[in-house]
Amino acid sequence: MMEINKRGQVTIFVIVAVLAVVLILMFFLLRGTIKEKTNISFTSKSPNQQLAECVSEHIDEASKIIIQNNGYLEKTDYKKSIEFEYELLPYLCYTEAFRTRCETQEPILISHLKDELYEYLDNRINECFVSLKNDLESDGFIITVDEQKRFEVELMPRKIEVKIEKNMKFKKTGEQTSFDKITISSVSPLYDMALVVLRIVNEEARWVNSEYLNIMRANTWVEINKMTLGNDNEVYEVIDTKTGSRWRFAIKGGVFPTPR
Repeated sequence: MMEINKRGQVTIFVIVAVLAVVLILMFFLLRGTIKEKTNISFTSKSPNQQLAECVSEHIDEASKIIIQNNGYLEKTDYKKSIEFEYELLPYLCYTEAFRTRCETQEPILISHLKDELYEYLDNRINECFVSLKNDLESDGFIITVDEQKRFEVELMPRKIEVKIEKNMKFKKTGEQTSFDKITISSVSPLYDMALVVLRIVNEEARWVNSEYLNIMRANTWVEINKMTLGNDNEVYEVIDTKTGSRWRFAIKGGVFPTPR
């Protein structure tokens, strides 16, 4: 009888020990699934993402406006222009003389486009930082931000990249983090279209003609249409077939035979 009681006690102890182990394991498993609140986790990722989304939207806006306005932020900025099909178009190569090669109006086209993008983005990047600062302060963060900023715009194949340098520190409940550099990009056909436009303009300026069919063969994503208007005027239309974006411009120069 004594031996049976001892066996029963051992069995009880074993059951209790197993239950204790199970409870301990459940505690750690449940603890792992519960997200602990950390004051600094928000500042390590979210501000960068919020700023990137804000600036990226403005990059996209700028790209679309410049393409729609045929290489300019405003059509009033055209150096010389012509009306075609109820639309004002810029002359990118022009001469008043008869049967004379035209002169390129934007000889450094990529640099011109970067300047247009910079002008559009300058104040809007500031607005993105102000919006980010206000949002973080409303969440209880203490923000220290450098008033000065530097940023660069780069045109690349199928995208626009903006590099921003501006120191911003976030502090909450004794913990602190910061960032001082961020690179943001947005998908855009602007660079690729500009290279095609530039090649057409340079060929027109040099040979009073463009081998635009060869350009299309070398760049299968692009469609180029050429309209001859008379009085030495021509209109080119460059279309990015991937996005449907269209860029139109005019040429005024002498009419010479196509080079062989």
